[in-house]
Order: sequence, then C-alpha cells, then structure tokens
Amino acid sequence: MDLTPRLLKIAQEIRPKERVGDIGTDHGYLPIYLIKNQIASTVIATDINPEPLCAARNNIRAHGLDEHIKTKLGAGTVPLEEEELDVIIVAGMGGKLIIEILKNSSRLKKSVNRMILQPMQQQSELRLHLSMEGYHIEKDLLVQEGRRIYEILVVSLKTGGKSKEPEERSPSIPGPETARIEKQYPKSFEIYQSMQMELGFFFFENPKSLAEKFLDLRIDQMEKIIRETGGRDSEAAIRMNERAKIKADKLKEVKGCL
Repeated sequence: MDLTPRLLKIAQEIRPKERVGDIGTDHGYLPIYLIKNQIASTVIATDINPEPLCAARNNIRAHGLDEHIKTKLGAGTVPLEEEELDVIIVAGMGGKLIIEILKNSSRLKKSVNRMILQPMQQQSELRLHLSMEGYHIEKDLLVQEGRRIYEILVVSLKTGGKSKEPEERSPSIPGPETARIEKQYPKSFEIYQSMQMELGFFFFENPKSLAEKFLDLRIDQMEKIIRETGGRDSEAAIRMNERAKIKADKLKEVKGCL
C-alpha cells in the first residue's frame, strides 16, 4: 500500500516494534502500512465517526491484519487504555482540537513515550501549549504534498514539569544546521528565535529548498493581507496591515539565513 507523502513522513518516524495508537485513523491506511511493512508491532486505530472506522475495519480485514490492528470507536484517546501504547499519532486535525485531545490524555503519560502530531492549522498555538505543559519537541518536520507544505511535530512525553516561560522549553542542543546559522547570522537568528512557536525549534534542520518554499508561502500570505488592507482606513485594517508588514519583514530576514 502506497501512502501520501504526508502519511509516509509520519510512518518514517515510527520506531521498530513500537505499539502505536492512530487517533482519527480515517480509512486505516497508516496502520495497515505500519504492520505490512513490519514497522509497528501492534496498532490501535480510533475514530470518532462510525463510517470511516467501518471503512478502516474493512480495509484491515481485506489485508488480513485483524490480529495486529484493533479498531475502537470514540473521541480522541478516550477509547485507549493505560499501558497499551508507546507512541500516539494525531494527524490531520486543527491545532486547537489536538490541544483538547491532549488535555484529556493525561492518563496515558504513564505508558506513552512519544507523540507524532500533524496539525493542519494553529501550529503556533499547539507549540505554545506543548511548551507550557512541559512536553519536549524533538523534531519540527516539513513535508510537501501537492501545493501544500505540512508541519509534523515529534514530541517526547518523558520530560520535567510545566514551564511558566515557553522559551525555557526550547531545545538545549540545537541541530547542526541551526547551530551554524546561529553562529553565522546572529542578528537574524534572534528574529528566528522570536518566531519559533510559528516556525518550529528545528526549522533549519529541514531541507533548504523545502524551508524556502515554506517561507515563501508565508510571505505570500502576508503580502496578500498587505494588499487587501492597504486602502482601508479602519483601525482594525490598519493594525492588520502593520502586523503583516512586520511579519513579512521577519520572514524575509529568516529566509536570508538559508
């Protein structure tokens, strides 16, 4: 079974023989891939909607994998039991919904070591929540699928306590490319640090061409806002225009480090 680039990138982050929980499994393609390719030992696939879960069960049965993949109906991690899993995957949802799922998953911290999260929106809100709650972001990955570039966060649950200041949870050991840019472009790196919740702590560890495309998309979004609000005289439009100009300048400065 072939996966989309987004799901394949997630699958590549699963370690051999891990017990996996796929939250919001949809049609069960990711669990099937993980078992057929002998990556995961077992997978529990959940979904809040009965129709896609039924489709997932049919797909799993068609591949003869009923013994290795369990399906459970329910919201978020509610159907899961303690000590079942090593890693949970929450992909294809908004960042705010993922935050709500995490708030209801504190009982899983005893057994789950890692999470792989793929928010469709509100990425900065999700990073802020993870940082404030004491989780440790190990990777910020980018993957392109069609015209869109998705963000994937690999998160460790085995951390210390909560932090009052998000920056205290920043990685203590940066990746090699991040360290090089910090040394070579100190002023630009300071701007990047101010945008880490939006861009990720390990943004520079992604392939250069992909990081450039990601920044170009963000810059285009800001320039569109600047054009659309440029001729308006309301206070809200003026503030929006000013914020977009500042963010566009910051993104361009970060891009200059690549």
